[in-house]
Amino acid sequence: MSFFAQFEAKGGVAKIISVTLSSLELWESSALAESWSMWLQELHSFSQIPLFFQLFLKHQKCKDLLFKVLAGQPDTELGADPSKKALWEQE
Repeated sequence: MSFFAQFEAKGGVAKIISVTLSSLELWESSALAESWSMWLQELHSFSQIPLFFQLFLKHQKCKDLLFKVLAGQPDTELGADPSKKALWEQE
C-alpha cells in the first residue's frame, strides 16, 4: 500500500482538513475565516470521492493554497495590508 493510500486509510485527509478548520478559529477576520471554512467543508465533501484529494494535492496551486490557509497566511496578510482582501477573496 502506498504512503498516500495509508494516509487516507488512517483518516489523514479528514484530520488535515479538521486541523485547518480549527485553525480558522484563531483568525482575526471572522468574515474571511467564514469563507475559507465553507471552502474547507466543500473540500472535505469532495474528498469522499475516491482519489479526489490525491489529485487535489498533485495540483501545486491547490496544495499551496491549503497549506497557506492552514498557516493562517490569508488572515495575517489581511491584517498587515487590508488592500489584499480582494486577492484572498478571489483565491
